[in-house]
Amino acid sequence: MRSGDERMTRDGAGEPQADWAPPFIPADDAGGGRAGGFPSGGRANIAAAPSPIAWYVPFFGRLLMLMAIGLLIAAFFGGIFGISETVSKSTESSVPITISNPIVHIDSAVSKVRVVPIPAGDAAKANAVTVVADTEVRHFSRFLAQRSLDVAPLTPEVRDGEVYIDTQPDDGEDFFFERNTDVTVYVPADAALDLRLRFGSARVTGLTGQMTVDLSGGTLRLVDVTLNGQSRLEVHGGNFDLVNVTLNGQSDFLVNGGNIDLDGTLGTDTALNVEVNGGNADIRLPLRTDARLDATADGGSLDVEGWSGGVRTFGDPGVNRIANGYLSNDQTTTNRITLRLNGGNLSLRPATLPAPSGPSGPPAPPAR
Repeated sequence: MRSGDERMTRDGAGEPQADWAPPFIPADDAGGGRAGGFPSGGRANIAAAPSPIAWYVPFFGRLLMLMAIGLLIAAFFGGIFGISETVSKSTESSVPITISNPIVHIDSAVSKVRVVPIPAGDAAKANAVTVVADTEVRHFSRFLAQRSLDVAPLTPEVRDGEVYIDTQPDDGEDFFFERNTDVTVYVPADAALDLRLRFGSARVTGLTGQMTVDLSGGTLRLVDVTLNGQSRLEVHGGNFDLVNVTLNGQSDFLVNGGNIDLDGTLGTDTALNVEVNGGNADIRLPLRTDARLDATADGGSLDVEGWSGGVRTFGDPGVNRIANGYLSNDQTTTNRITLRLNGGNLSLRPATLPAPSGPSGPPAPPAR
């Protein structure tokens, strides 16, 4: 018997079994899909395609992640230094000197160095070079901080009759050390100073001897100093300020980088030689300075304006390539100034040069 699509059959035992016909599947429509709007695969496509992510979403996400990492690192080291131990020590050591005009070598890479003449009437420091060092060390280990102080004393040494002071000995510090050292060196006023500064700051006051300077970083100031004899001062980086300095004899300045600012006067029979290969050099002398000028610029900008004598300049407009003549009307002077500019900026101007006048502004309103 058959009812609809059902057919009755018998197996080998004669029992009836139901046999179902395959379901009806509509034929493909004209568009290539199935009838009723179903795709040809037999399943409904109900998921929409994902929208593209804007470029700034991952960018700002990564930026926030890096900021969070930076804050964690800062908090970590801030916590370390916040709980660090601080130890300090003040030391004083000296070496006797038996000759006049001693040569003192200072190699500095500490926080602050002062070089001053021996105070008059101080019998304890007379006829000696004295070093006073105030050192403060911070470290999360008090033991390591104290050991750093103990193994790094600042003691001057005498070799072949000359005094050597190394203000930054190798003490094996690690990353977690923080050291601040202030050094004061007392020397005879007429000592010949050989100073090398690589870091920090140095101040020299009141000396009257010749000087050799090698500045590669930091800040160096000479205040109320008289340079006698033959001095050579080199600037490779950093800032070099000379305030109220008197130049006697021969002074050679070499500027390869950084900045030099000289405010001083020339003595009698003085030679001032300045070579600038990079950086900036600004030299200011009194308006009534007697000297013959010889300046040449192969590059950079040279400015020698404002003098009352017969200084002549030659070169392109705005850039003086050659300048020579006398700074004042005295043409019998034996003082000589030689300037060589290969790059950077070099100016020689009177210290009393008035400020340039600009365009006049609108008149003030009448008083009421």
